Formats: sequence, structure tokens, C-alpha cells
Amino acid sequence: MSDLVNKLDESSDANPNFTFCGAELPDDYSSDWMCELALENSDRIMTASENDTVYLTLDSVQYIFTVCIRLRLPPDIRYLAALIFARFMKIHTEQVLGFLDDMKLNEKRRLREWERVEANLSRQTTLRMLSSIQIASKALSYHDSLSSKQVCSCLRSLGFAYTQRAALKSELRILKTLEYRLPRSPLLYSETFLKLVVCRWASVDIKEIWEHTLMFLDIAFLHHEQVFILIDIF
Repeated sequence: MSDLVNKLDESSDANPNFTFCGAELPDDYSSDWMCELALENSDRIMTASENDTVYLTLDSVQYIFTVCIRLRLPPDIRYLAALIFARFMKIHTEQVLGFLDDMKLNEKRRLREWERVEANLSRQTTLRMLSSIQIASKALSYHDSLSSKQVCSCLRSLGFAYTQRAALKSELRILKTLEYRLPRSPLLYSETFLKLVVCRWASVDIKEIWEHTLMFLDIAFLHHEQVFILIDIF
């Protein structure tokens, strides 16, 4: 894993520069962009279901976050990677269950087949997590994107011997299952809002707000069930 760590040691500062005005949108475009994000988020809330977070468990999120932090990847990559993994596993599991239903097996044989499939899914979990991180890194940060070779190096350091071909096939499998449509990193909404705040109130301590934003997002991902319960209470 040393070559991977060395490569990521050279990574640029992951924190966004909210005071940089070089690529700033005009006010009209900023308003349009905020409206677009608001509509998109509203649609996602309306179409959400309890099954969306079945694989967004504390253990899986901790694992993905830990790998991303050890690889010194920008924060938004870990959030997107967790969402990609959860969405893929949900759809993939539904596809497998549908396939078993179509086979018209008796209950005993169906249970045996499911146990075999479940063992295979469990065995591939780490590979799917690393592939999700790889896809997120390519989608959000070209400078820090992970290649199949680097994914294999990371997997070997974790005790899993996968070839580059296997890593590439896993990446493509996830993308095809998601129909190449990736969810947005929730950090995008926060970054957009904080940029607008800085434009209007330059004296705001945006660094502190940014650090608290990351902390709250980490908590929301790691303990989303408890967070949703508290939201319902209030």
C-alpha cells in the first residue's frame, strides 16, 4: 500500500476555498443553481423509502470512512462512496432475489441457494466498498482518483487478493447496476450554501462553520437512524 499512500501524500488541500472568486457564478446563475438543488433534494425526499438505508449500517459507513480517511481523500468522497455502496447493494440484492423467485424453487432449495448467494455477497463486500470509493473519487476529484491498480494495492493491504481485472469488473458492475447515474454528495448542498454566505457576509468564520458541517454530516451518516428519530420528535 506504500505506493498508494505516497501518491496520496501529495494530495492537494482537500478543504474548499470559499473566498476564491475566480470561478464564482453570477447572482442569477447562483439563484438558479440553488433552486435546482432544492427541487432535486425535495424530489429525493418524496421518493425515499426505508429500504434505501438498509446497507447504510454503522459498520459499513465506518469502514468506508476509515479507508477514505487513511487514504487522505477529500471529505465529499466518503459521503458519496457510502451512498453509492448502499444504493448498489440494495438494487443488487433485489435483482438476486428476483432471479431466485423466477427460478420457481421449492422452499428448501431456495433457502439453500439464498445462503450460497448471501455468502458470495458477504465475501465481495470489501471489494464493493473499495469500488464505490474508487467511483466516488473519479466523480469528485480527478487529482485524487484511484486506479484499479491502487484499489488492488489497498485490498491486498486489507488481506484480500484481487486482480486488477476483478477490480475493474467490480467498478463496471456497480456503474451498470446504477445505470451510470450517481447520487450527489450531500456536501455539495452545504458547499453551495456556504459559498453564498461568504459572498454576502465576508466576515463570517467560514472555516469553523465548515468544520462543524463535516462533523454533523459524519454523525448523520454514522448514526442516521437515531438522527431521523430525533428529527421526528422535534
